[in-house]
Amino acid sequence: MREVRRALLEADVSLDVVRSFTEKVREQAIGATVVKSVTPGQMVVKIVHDELIATLGSDGQTIDLNAVPPVAIMMVGLQGSGKTTTTAKLARRLTQRDKRKVLMASLDIYRPAAMEQSRGARPRPRDPDAADRRRPEAGADRAAARWKPQSSAATTWCCSTPPAAPRSTKR
Repeated sequence: MREVRRALLEADVSLDVVRSFTEKVREQAIGATVVKSVTPGQMVVKIVHDELIATLGSDGQTIDLNAVPPVAIMMVGLQGSGKTTTTAKLARRLTQRDKRKVLMASLDIYRPAAMEQSRGARPRPRDPDAADRRRPEAGADRAAARWKPQSSAATTWCCSTPPAAPRSTKR
């Protein structure tokens, strides 16, 4: 239980929530019967998993994006918490599943790799003439004349922000 408590606290979960969560898991683990084919450690993992689902909610909620475009989604969090990765995954999902035009931007000017990371992970529009541009003999002029850039009218903006600067204790 110590590892679970430490992991929750390192994930910046409120101390009251951690205490409540670990107490519920402890109560369930004490009264649980262990099946022969399952080790006690595996049973604790199952109890922690079930309690996490109960705490976070078992029903998936959709994001309501029905607003006047562009709809802005801004990821905010601690350094190293996965904001850029989550933003890229969300942008890809909105593009592929919901067929939305997504503009993805990394606003982290302190970490240049974040911009490269978002550039590599962003959803890319399909370009039907890409094969023609790779083969100059296929008529590059014809392909260039037919190619029209994707509309820049993105309906959704996904932004990954830099971590908040720590507050100075000096006055």
